[in-house]
Amino acid sequence: MRLLLILLFTVTFLGCSKVNKEYTEYNQFGGYTRDNNYSYLGNFNFSVNTKTKISINDFSGVINLPLFTDVDEFVAATSNGKINKIKGEKIVWSYECENKSNSITGIVADIKKNYFFVTLEGFLYSISNSGKLNWRFNLNIDNSNLFISGEPLIVKNNIFIGTNSGYLFKFNTDGKLLFKNKYNASINSIFSSNGKDKIYLGLSTQLFDSTDKLLIINFSGKEIKSRSLNNFRILSPIIYNQDKIFVSGSFKTPSGISSAIKCFDENYKEIWEKEVPLIINQLSHDGQRLYAAGFSSGIGENISGIFSYDDKGVEVWKNYFDFKIASPLLLCKKFLVFSGSDENGAGISILNKNSGDLADDFSFADETPLFLIPVISDNRDINLFGSQVLFQIKLTQTPLDKLLPY
Repeated sequence: MRLLLILLFTVTFLGCSKVNKEYTEYNQFGGYTRDNNYSYLGNFNFSVNTKTKISINDFSGVINLPLFTDVDEFVAATSNGKINKIKGEKIVWSYECENKSNSITGIVADIKKNYFFVTLEGFLYSISNSGKLNWRFNLNIDNSNLFISGEPLIVKNNIFIGTNSGYLFKFNTDGKLLFKNKYNASINSIFSSNGKDKIYLGLSTQLFDSTDKLLIINFSGKEIKSRSLNNFRILSPIIYNQDKIFVSGSFKTPSGISSAIKCFDENYKEIWEKEVPLIINQLSHDGQRLYAAGFSSGIGENISGIFSYDDKGVEVWKNYFDFKIASPLLLCKKFLVFSGSDENGAGISILNKNSGDLADDFSFADETPLFLIPVISDNRDINLFGSQVLFQIKLTQTPLDKLLPY
């Protein structure tokens, strides 16, 4: 009996101990590398599907990717111009942006949980962990009617933001503008960092038969290296993993539009290139393999695909689907998770990373519409939020599973 109690205590302790990862700053898409890699958590939970209604007195749903910050705690932008801190089924606080301007980016946070995001009117906001305005700054300095901001990136208390008008801003967390660079092309929406002293970004003309460019800059805004990509339009995030940079895009050929994935070293020397039969717009990396998702460019076709490559660019497996892939490919130790949709509704698919075989799937066809980018929480749950009414769907595990150390 004593031995059984000791065994149960040991299993319970291992199963409930917190992941050994110190959050210093909170970025989207797997961190400042933007590689969507959550393998350090182990395996995602998906044995139980639960739904939680969040207390709110209107019909405002999530409009951008919520940020996970603590156990059952998220910060999310809703369609009524508010930023909301959510804890379980309750809203802890809501901050209403000026003129009820909606957020057009995801949210990032510093170690003190000050939250940063950009609104439709072009303002970068900083909101405190108590829901009060710290400061805001107008990024739309050209007063453009077509202002678009890229996703904020926070590294070492520095906030980097690019715009479609070619501006790259750097702020400290107190709101001081540290530099403003102007380029002759749009800055790609999602760019990355090595977390030390370099930013990897792309400049795109948004046109075919043109030349896009990759840049490396230091944290002072000085250009270190650039590489022109002739007849290549950047379509994916610029992701960084283990001293390598990955990007995908498309180019014109005599027979139409083709797509390719490119792998570079830290100085933008090309290591390998791989042509792909679909238009690739999503990349993820787990430190061993690259995973790419794309769609068909054919009119009226609804074909998506996922491809896996080793570190030399050799294809390991591929899998095709008759629905649209709607999210990045989120990676854990053994599985790959993504959302998709077709005319019948939306769902979550889970693939085995080694083989590409389907491990499980969840249909939300009968559910109220969802914002279809999942949020991974530190306890390995997969979270989705309503896009018309504020509620949360969680793929989690049973109480018994929580006692098991895996």
